[in-house]
Amino acid sequence: MIAFYGMLTLLIGYNFYTPEVFLRNEPDRLHMNAYFNSIYNVLHGSPYTENTTSIYGHYGILYKLPMKLLGGDLIDFILLNTLVGALSFLAAFLALHFIVKNDLLRIIGAVALSFPVLAMRSGIYWQLWPHRVLFMCLMLCYMAFCVRYKKLNRLSCILGYGIVFLGILWNTESGLFCGAAWAGFWILKSLCRKETKIFYVIRTAFLHVSGIVLSFLGAWGTVEIYNLANGGTIMGIREFLFPLLQSSYMDDLLRVDLPDFASAYMSVIALLFLACAWGISHMWFLRRSGSADSKEYLPACFAFAAAVLSLGQITYFINRAAYHNLEIAHIPCILLLCLLAEGGMKAFRSFRFKNLNQFKGMDIFRCFFTGTALLILMTVCTGNLIQYGQNTALREELHNKQEINDFAAHIAANIPENTYAFGIGVPEIYSILRWDTSCYTLDLPDLSLRPEAGDHIMDDIREKQIPAFLAGEGTISRMEKYSSKEKSKWLLDTYQVSQTFEFKGAVLQYYTLK
Repeated sequence: MIAFYGMLTLLIGYNFYTPEVFLRNEPDRLHMNAYFNSIYNVLHGSPYTENTTSIYGHYGILYKLPMKLLGGDLIDFILLNTLVGALSFLAAFLALHFIVKNDLLRIIGAVALSFPVLAMRSGIYWQLWPHRVLFMCLMLCYMAFCVRYKKLNRLSCILGYGIVFLGILWNTESGLFCGAAWAGFWILKSLCRKETKIFYVIRTAFLHVSGIVLSFLGAWGTVEIYNLANGGTIMGIREFLFPLLQSSYMDDLLRVDLPDFASAYMSVIALLFLACAWGISHMWFLRRSGSADSKEYLPACFAFAAAVLSLGQITYFINRAAYHNLEIAHIPCILLLCLLAEGGMKAFRSFRFKNLNQFKGMDIFRCFFTGTALLILMTVCTGNLIQYGQNTALREELHNKQEINDFAAHIAANIPENTYAFGIGVPEIYSILRWDTSCYTLDLPDLSLRPEAGDHIMDDIREKQIPAFLAGEGTISRMEKYSSKEKSKWLLDTYQVSQTFEFKGAVLQYYTLK
């Protein structure tokens, strides 16, 4: 089985490694810039401020050392993202192996787990894979390991909150959901023990809520230490949580409302609530039979925690209900289908319609659910196997690194080294050239969330009396739209486009004084 998981992990890694990012469409380039820009800032020692914060978390701190070891350019970033993506799925495969014992379900489940990356796209989907799923997968794997090998002691509990701490530092939302799941696992476990005393449950809940709080404060403190070490100041918790507290975070072009008709997300939510119910049903005062000392309730506690984690993650889809964003719950849903199907296998194999009157209502439900779960798993597996080959040609094209290196060399031949630069596509090109933009700010695709960042750039240009600058794809028009109209007018009255550099639909503009 391990060799099978390894083969799938290598396929996923190959699929993720797509350095020719400019072959993609504009929205994908915008998302790529949003992630890489914040890493570029950290690589150059820029502290987090109101104008340089990242909207996706502080993962740049975790990327800094490996990026420096590799060299620090865009291709290195793609390679690291590839490794992170492969690690995410390897953790998911191991979680499946730990929590499910049936080898057939393990094989089917592993192929079904890899469906979104192998079948639905030819490379990284910046919003989800691997960024928003990494720590979800690590937490699911760790919980499954603890359940399988009964590693449920004080040390394993603390290590779990270590994962939560890193998760919050990586992406605040996902990390907090991991914390809720880990705390929920332990609290439910305490309620599944025989005749648990209420004081013990309250104490357990208090300790685990404290664990979440300490993990959050640890992540926040790490960012503040980084800031102080790089000449910055303490931001405060509100800025650490940016943009989660922004009322416009999911508005404008990014907003996609939930469908008001029968849709796949309804089935996903029903599955998650079913998993929650299965876990809750093992609490000692609801359990009708079975020994509380046999650890039979641990898989149910895992299912409950996985559902809690998924219900947190799926809020991303609810706020931005584009169909592909539902993939954020794909991995835990496949794990739950395999786990719950395994529990109903015995009843499913023995079920016969002619003996229907001999089965209890719950047995009939188990048979129906197991049959449905197997049908879904087989359908996803078949779709994965058929669709994987469809993306082969594009996948090979996206492995081409020469064109983007040639484009960077073309820019280097036409403008002075280390020309002041900012905007979409610029950090990517400058990283390849090992140039310094001298401008560290919030990623420009998200300028609508903090228009002051555009004002900061224009003030910096005026204060430093910059003779020329390079602006990224659609950057000046974004600043005209969201930032100060007066400052934008001054910029266009003072500077003019001297050269343009076009590549795969992306146009970068070189401005000089009029």
